[in-house]
Amino acid sequence: MSVRSWYLIFLFLLTAITAATMGFAEPGPLILLSAVIGFVGTVLYSIALIFLNHVYLPRHLPAAARPGRTNLVFLCIACAAYALLAVAYLLTVAKIV
Repeated sequence: MSVRSWYLIFLFLLTAITAATMGFAEPGPLILLSAVIGFVGTVLYSIALIFLNHVYLPRHLPAAARPGRTNLVFLCIACAAYALLAVAYLLTVAKIV
């Protein structure tokens, strides 16, 4: 199949999903759900990036191309910040805070 065919398949599939879900709720909750899903993806991506850069890739890269400790520190800070924001959001939604 060509790239154009794949594009059209996904375009029509996502359009159908959007049309079907718009009847279930008003746009506000759906936008919020989409944002939460994206936020979870950001947290998982940060964790995967730490694994990729500091566990998997160093075995396959020359010493000069390996990421340093500074990179690991900043990635861990970003990951912790995203995780804390996710927990804060969940506590807010659960009306605990």
